[in-house]
Amino acid sequence: MNKTVKIDFRVSEYEKKLLQSRVRKTKMKLSEFCRKAVFDKKIVHVEGLTDCLYELNKIGTNVNQIAVAANQGRDISNTLPVIQSRLAKIFDQIEETLGGDGYSDSETD
Repeated sequence: MNKTVKIDFRVSEYEKKLLQSRVRKTKMKLSEFCRKAVFDKKIVHVEGLTDCLYELNKIGTNVNQIAVAANQGRDISNTLPVIQSRLAKIFDQIEETLGGDGYSDSETD
């Protein structure tokens, strides 16, 4: 296919060096590398995922604080229900964002 259109985009110095390094490792031309990176991969954007990731990060921080407290011999039993509740909320947000209906239980009673 004849490639006649040129596209320019801006990157930081660090990104430029990283890109050049990756291109060198493949022994491709920069334009070929960029085309493969763009056209050979599916990019999925999920609206609302940023909020879920923010909440998960906060929960991770709390879990680390709980671990420190437990290692110091402090009582952490009152914090576990809070974490469980927040994780359930995050699961619900992710489920809603992705349009799922939760885990299906395949086991029979």
